[in-house]
This record gives sequence, structure tokens and C-alpha cells, in this order.
Amino acid sequence: MSDPTSPPGRPGWFSALFGKPEPPEPPPPALRALVVADLFEEGEAVARILRAFGLEVEMLLGGDRAVLKLQGEPPDLLYLDCWETGLDGLALLKVAAYYTPELPRRVIARIPGGAASEPGTALVELGVRTIAPVRLAVDPLAEAVEQATGRAVARELLAEARARFGGPAEAVFNDELPPGTVIEERYRVLGTLGRGAYAVVYEVQDTALQDAVIALKLLSDSAPTADAGESLRREFEVARRVTHPNVVGTHAAGFHGHRPFVTFDAVRGLSLQDWIEDQGTLPVGPESLSLLAGGARALEAFHAAGMVHRDIKPGNLLVDESTGLLKLIDFGVALLPGVSREPTGSVQGTPSYVSPEQLRGVTAGQPESDLFSLGVVLYEILTGRRPFRGATVPQLLQRIATEPPTAPNKINPEVPQELSDTILLMLSKNPARRPRNCADVLERLAGRGAFDHVPASAPERVLEALFDVGDDWDDFED
Repeated sequence: MSDPTSPPGRPGWFSALFGKPEPPEPPPPALRALVVADLFEEGEAVARILRAFGLEVEMLLGGDRAVLKLQGEPPDLLYLDCWETGLDGLALLKVAAYYTPELPRRVIARIPGGAASEPGTALVELGVRTIAPVRLAVDPLAEAVEQATGRAVARELLAEARARFGGPAEAVFNDELPPGTVIEERYRVLGTLGRGAYAVVYEVQDTALQDAVIALKLLSDSAPTADAGESLRREFEVARRVTHPNVVGTHAAGFHGHRPFVTFDAVRGLSLQDWIEDQGTLPVGPESLSLLAGGARALEAFHAAGMVHRDIKPGNLLVDESTGLLKLIDFGVALLPGVSREPTGSVQGTPSYVSPEQLRGVTAGQPESDLFSLGVVLYEILTGRRPFRGATVPQLLQRIATEPPTAPNKINPEVPQELSDTILLMLSKNPARRPRNCADVLERLAGRGAFDHVPASAPERVLEALFDVGDDWDDFED
């Protein structure tokens, strides 16, 4: 029993002083968790359990955005799924720990070989206390959360999580539509093409288009509606303003229940990012360079419509398997005409591909910035390395802003001098020194012999080289 003579701040003093029952203590604020994964299915499986534990969870795919996020206000819990080689969790955590030295103690990491592996040992040395070789089941994950945060998971929430997820955590998507589902009495679901952070992409038959097979991108139930819904709306608004062979086409928008969707051309193909990861570089020659010219054509159409893409990178350039056309996708951060720029200091895009002027906060996005990003893509796929690299994101951004790149033909002698010079112009720190526009890029290359004919699509032998690397298709991914 509590002592009624206890001083303020100890149990019993309130009732002794006021003659009333002790008021209930306000519940502690919800813990904030950040889940960083290389594969959506793996990250979302963990995120669902953490949400069941009562945590506020945000999930990010890949390390670039996560580094920027962790430089701000760090979460109470960081879950790193380092199973896939595309996510270097050790490098990410080293950068984050520079800004928040205590962060490693709040980390749960999944990595091949666990703590006994070489990267696992390095994570232990950084201060990470929970490292697992497999995805944790509900109870071990709850223990890891308690160890990392110092706060117990409520028993009733733990019991509910056990009932919902059972033993080992498995990815269960209750919002995924089975084949045969009909949307708006028009679109019949044939199957799932892919899943991004906040949306599912289905292959559907459109009865209003003579049963044409297209792609339908539907916002998932787990998406933060305001931001993700705005991004999806922007994709539709952007895509419908541009009709061009090198830009993925859009058809319609609507709702399935409360969830918005948009429909696009179904593009099955290989992204330039896939090619870089599998092969390193694209063989230099008029045929392969003609393929890359599709990126300049796509941007030319974008800019002619008064828009800026703002996220040009290899993962957003897809080679259509059926036509050989390079297709520009993903318009979620594109800037529409007449829309005011973000406040000074706002940077959109992927760190390795943003322009120096964006880093200086001079602009939230201009056509010249897209040209710079395209120059980075051309440099990377022709040389096998990016023009600007750094051990940390701050170091990378400083080099983008200040360091002149090595000429592409110094790294790969097969790159023609004219093409090397043009890429260096595209990477100029001063936007005024870059080519005037994408049409100017094409004129420079065609006029100086870097391309022989610059056809709209890749020749068949280039396609054979591209699509002989496996079946890891990049189907309209986020």
C-alpha cells in the first residue's frame, strides 16, 4: 500500500492532498520505428508486426532515402534488413551513427550469417545488440524491441500479434486482389506484376479497350493516404500531359472502394539499373547508344510540356522487351507547370543523381537539373561507375557540388571523344554551361558521329544482349 504522507511525485500524495483518487497517468507517446529493407515483402512483413505492437512505423526501400531520413530526427527503433546485397546496412549505419552516436543501440539487424559474419561483427563493434540471420518470429522480435527501446510491448498487443502472425513472421498482404477481381466493372485482374512501398501493380484486362492488357497501380491499405495519394495523383497528371514513345503512357484514374488507382501501359522489360548490376556497362557502339538516346527524347517531351521529372536514374529507365524502346517511368516527384517550387532547401530525387544547384537550394527543379541527372546515368552505364562517389552521403553531395568528374573516355577508352565531351558538358556545375536542352544533346551526338542514325528503338541484337541476363524483370516498380 502506498504511503499517504509521500511527497509530491511519489504514489499516494495526490489522494492524501485532494481526497480524490489518483488520476491515470497519460499513456507514453507511441514509439517511432523505421524499417529499411531492399525488398518490399521482407520489410513489410516486419512492419506489420511492429504496427501490431503499437509502434508508428515508416518503411523505406533502399539506403539512399534512409540516410537522409536518419540525418534528421532519429527513430526510437531502426530495423535494418540487410539480407539483399543491394542494401549495405553497415555503411548506412556508419553514416547515421555519425549524426546520432547512440542510434546503433536502437537497431535490430537481419543479415546473412548473423553476428558471426564479417559485416555482423562490424555491426556489433558499432554497438548493435540484436543481429539475426533470419527474420525474427513474433516473440523474439518483441524481445528485441524491448531491448532496443527499453519499453515493454503490451501483453495484450503481443497476444494479438501472436494470433495474427503465428510463428515465424510471414508476409501476408490482406489488401492484395485475387485474379478475377473486377474493378469499376471494367478492369479484370489477371495477376500481380509487382509491389512497391505504397502501391500494388496488377496486370488487368480492360474491357473498354477490346480486352487490352494494361497495368493498374492501386494504392495499398498500408499507405499513408495523404502523401502516397498525392504522389499517385501527380503520376497521373504528369503522364496524361505527355504522349511520347519513350514515356510510359497512362489511360485512366479512379477508385476501388476508398483506394485510388491509375492505369498505365503494361511495360515488361529490364531497367538500366538491372543491367548495371548484372553486367557493369553497356557495350559502346552506335546501336546501344541509340537506345540511350531514348532517355534524351523522353526528357525533351517532358520539358516541352513544361514539366521536370526530378528523379532521372537508371532504375527509372526501362527497356521495353517487346518494342526495344527505352521508357521513362515513375513520375511521383515530377514538377507540374504552374505549380510553385518547394521552399528553399527542399531537394527531390536520389542523392547520387541530383544536380549541384539543387543541393545549393537554388531551385527545387529545372530542366537543366534533369539534364545533369541524365548525364550521370550516361556516364554510369558507359563506364561502370558514377562520376561522383563518396564514403558518406555528405561527402558524396560535396563532391557533386565541387569536384570535376573524370572524363568518361579516360575510364572507358571505347567511349567516343564527342560523347565523352557531351557528357562532361551535361555534368557542368553551372547550369548555363550545359547543353541548351535535350534536343541540343541529340544534335551534338548525331552531328558529331556519336550516333550513326539514332533510331527510336534498339536494334534486335542489342535487345538480345540486354535480355540474355536472366529473368529478373523490373515491372513498373516504385
